[in-house]
This record gives sequence, structure tokens and C-alpha cells, in this order.
Amino acid sequence: MNLLERLIRLREAKRAIRKQRYREALDLLARPPLADASEAADLRKDVFEQLITRTRAALDADDLARARDALTIAREAGYDGDLATELMTRLTRAEREQGFRRQTSDEALSAVRNDLAAGSLAGARNQ
Repeated sequence: MNLLERLIRLREAKRAIRKQRYREALDLLARPPLADASEAADLRKDVFEQLITRTRAALDADDLARARDALTIAREAGYDGDLATELMTRLTRAEREQGFRRQTSDEALSAVRNDLAAGSLAGARNQ
């Protein structure tokens, strides 16, 4: 790949980053000969930082699907280490808690429906 093609690929990767298409950007940056370029390494680092920031923000907002997506993109592209493990642990714990809350809510709703069907809540408004 000549210098012009390399510059075009870098530009495409930067555009993908600006548009928050991180998977596409990381894919472009991983292709030879960009994979070995220092500019590509710097851009990959920036993308990882943005994905980690996005993961944290999503976890803080209890948006677990968005958190899992961002963290998965980073890990699939090679981001690993203590921070990735910490965030994955936090995400897994949050997903478990969300599942428990959903199950508890479903059980409570089911009990109310059963009581309504049995007529045991019919006079509750009049009291």
C-alpha cells in the first residue's frame, strides 16, 4: 500500500471515529499496513478511551445494553486488562441485579393479577 492509500485509510478511520462508528474504525486501523503505524496505534488508543468512557456512562445510566455493546467492541478489538475486567464484572453484576428486579416485578404483577382474578381486591377502593 502506498503512502496515499495509507493516508486515505487513516482519514476513513478518523471519519468513522467522529461518527462514533467504533467497530468500523478499529477494523480499518487493524488492517495492514496501518496496523503497524504509530498514528493508527494512537487512534486505537483514543477509540478505546472513548469506548471505556461510553461503557462507564452507560453503566451509570443503567443502560446495560449500551454498556455491553461498547465494552464488547473494545474487547473484541484487543482491549484487555484490569479495567476491562473491572467493567465486565460491574456490568455482569448490574445485569444480574436487573434480572432479579425484573423477576421480582413479574412475580408481584402476577400475584396482583391472580388476586384480581380471584376477586380479592374488588373492595380495596372502598376502604
